Amino acid sequence: MAEDAVEPAPPQGSATGSVEQTDPRWRPSPTKVVAGLVLLAGIVLPLLVGTYASVEPRILGFPFFYAYQLIWVFLAAGCCAIAFLLLRAEQRRFEARSRDGGTAGTPGQDASEEHR
Repeated sequence: MAEDAVEPAPPQGSATGSVEQTDPRWRPSPTKVVAGLVLLAGIVLPLLVGTYASVEPRILGFPFFYAYQLIWVFLAAGCCAIAFLLLRAEQRRFEARSRDGGTAGTPGQDASEEHR
C-alpha cells in the first residue's frame, strides 16, 4: 500500500527541468555573488576564534567574548537584510525587463519606432 503513495519522478525535459535551464534568474550574476559573499562574511567572521579569544576589554561588565557574539547577532541580521535587498532589486529588474518584452528601448524612442 505504501508503494502507491510514492509519486513517479517527472520525465527528463519536462517543464520544470527546462525552466531552470532557460530562466535567467537561476544563472549566476554579480548581484548573487555579492549577496553570497555578504552572507558568507556573516557566517565565517564570527567563527574566527582569534578575533574574540580574550576576556579584556570588558563591555558593560561582560567579557569581550560575550559582547562580540551579541554584536554579531545584529551584524548577521544586517547581512541577511542586505542580501535580501540586493536579490529583491535584481528580481524586480528582471520582472520589469520581462514585462517590457525584454527590451527597454532607448530614451527618446517611442513604441512605434521599436517595432520597425
